[in-house]
Amino acid sequence: MITNNTFYKLTLAYNGTYYKGWQSQTNSGPTIQDTLNLALTKVFKSENLSSLAAGRTDAGVSALEQVVKISVPFEIKSDGLLKAINTQLPADIRVLKCEFATADFHPIRDAKKRTYRYYFNTDDVHSPLQVGLIYNYPYELNFEMMRNACALFIGLHDFTDFHCKGSEPTSTERKVFSCEIKSSVNSDSFLPSYHYLEISGEGFLKQMVRCIMGCLFDVGRGKITLEQINNRLKNPAGNNLSFVAPASGLVKFSVEY
Repeated sequence: MITNNTFYKLTLAYNGTYYKGWQSQTNSGPTIQDTLNLALTKVFKSENLSSLAAGRTDAGVSALEQVVKISVPFEIKSDGLLKAINTQLPADIRVLKCEFATADFHPIRDAKKRTYRYYFNTDDVHSPLQVGLIYNYPYELNFEMMRNACALFIGLHDFTDFHCKGSEPTSTERKVFSCEIKSSVNSDSFLPSYHYLEISGEGFLKQMVRCIMGCLFDVGRGKITLEQINNRLKNPAGNNLSFVAPASGLVKFSVEY
């Protein structure tokens, strides 16, 4: 058990393409948490440490702002610690901010708002520079219908039919603050135009954002209707309404406290 700890709040960004998610796992390949903990072990020359993130990210999912509380055996000035950790991390993981935290700060329970983005394009030929970060869905989509569908998810709903099993939440009700499809039009061939779902809420169930994105894709192709989504939110059937969109387009965009 760690005693006489010093606590820090880290804000991380990472490209999750080559990682098996945030959570440390046995014999699964590299994870973000294991890589961070290894860097901390080298900085503090001790294994007397721990880390806790503001929610897990799945294999292949990236983050622009993941908040992590770390517990370490002694104090280092925050600006110096930021540089020291980044020196030990691979280039696809970076600490953006480092600040002292109180012992009672909890990155999961204290979070008031989480925002995710799911990036995608509909190009016939996918740019290799977008692989792993922007999902290619090469079909014609009705964006107006997709935006109408987004509005249905806003508010407090039972998302039983819009998440993946594997965890045991105490409740499948979640409150969504905003949900919309946006587009970025670029003429630069280095970063072609793309679209993204931006969704904010108090919290999300396992793969809930990816399930919602799968539904939106199916709405855009006329495979499911707005009425079907509305009915499943009001009267869950106990199984997913649509497919789970791949992890490669999902980014944990921000966490607010």
